[in-house]
Amino acid sequence: MHKFIFIFLLGLCFSWQAYAQKIQSPEINGKKVTFRIQAPLANQILVKGSWQATDDKGTTLIKNTDGLWSATADIADADLHTYQFIVDGVPALDPNNLFLIEDRQVYYSAFILEGENTKNFQGAQKRGNLEQVWYDSPTIGSERRLNVYTPYGYENSTERYPVLYLLHPGGRDEESWGISGRLAQILDNLIEKGLAKPMIVVMPNINPEQKASPKLFLPANNVDTKSPEYGNLFPKSVVADIIPFVEKRYRVIAEPTSRAIAGPSRGGRYTMMVTNEHPELFQYIGVFSMGLRDDDLKNAEQNFAKIKTSPLKLYWIGCGTEDHLFESVNELDKALTRFGIKHTYAVTSGAHTWSVWRDYINTFLPLLFK
Repeated sequence: MHKFIFIFLLGLCFSWQAYAQKIQSPEINGKKVTFRIQAPLANQILVKGSWQATDDKGTTLIKNTDGLWSATADIADADLHTYQFIVDGVPALDPNNLFLIEDRQVYYSAFILEGENTKNFQGAQKRGNLEQVWYDSPTIGSERRLNVYTPYGYENSTERYPVLYLLHPGGRDEESWGISGRLAQILDNLIEKGLAKPMIVVMPNINPEQKASPKLFLPANNVDTKSPEYGNLFPKSVVADIIPFVEKRYRVIAEPTSRAIAGPSRGGRYTMMVTNEHPELFQYIGVFSMGLRDDDLKNAEQNFAKIKTSPLKLYWIGCGTEDHLFESVNELDKALTRFGIKHTYAVTSGAHTWSVWRDYINTFLPLLFK
């Protein structure tokens, strides 16, 4: 179904190519954003965007006598916003906008509304590199792919760098932090401003059944996703496969004081699983929008037994008050306090979204490797 919609949208873009050069969309004037699309045969067009509530059907565009539809929205929050047109009930990309974001194997048109929250979203003067690398994972039983960010100057130096292992949320893949998370742009800017230390960031695919992003159409790994062991496969592979590979291939500082691990949602859960079992490997931990479930609470003392005595430099957790997991993150905060694990808890506005997680990584990166 997704493939059919994408092909339809691609054809739609080509059919409107002649109009695309004459139409500005989106047009940004302060916090007012105007959307336009040429579709003389359409009966109704809406624009549905990330700035709107989930149950909001979208903003209705008005058609002029030339078949040009338009609408202006007042958007309060500076952010990387995504949107789609809904043309007679069918989602469509904006044919006049080449800035696309893919999330959960769905493509959206996008734009950045400038402000305090987005000052690190644009390209810096000195840019690091983001590469895709294949590695062998005997734990999972296949060759798999991860994305690796290396800071500006890495190729021409002999310096060794600290490493952040950055996990993606559920339903995404190894490309997600680079695309939806703006990781490279954010870190380039923070390093250039002297706010974060130059570091290597490793972004693996946390889905054991996948060799890489589904966009590559590779055959699935032979993994039983219903097995009780499924949830442990990736955390085990971090320790057994990924860290050894990274420390052999890249110039890293292979010490706990120079290793960090973090992630939102399921990536946050895997972060806790890895660090609870192997606290000796990491001294910087970030858990975003993920807390303790009922079974975690029953076994909390056992789960956190090893990490209670570890010389952690940072345990940072954060969650938005509109997040459906907010109460579970409150339970995590209480458990860490009860066990005497020093930590920072950031309570912010926002839901279970990339908008929140971009803010968190922008806050988390400057705290590392101090």
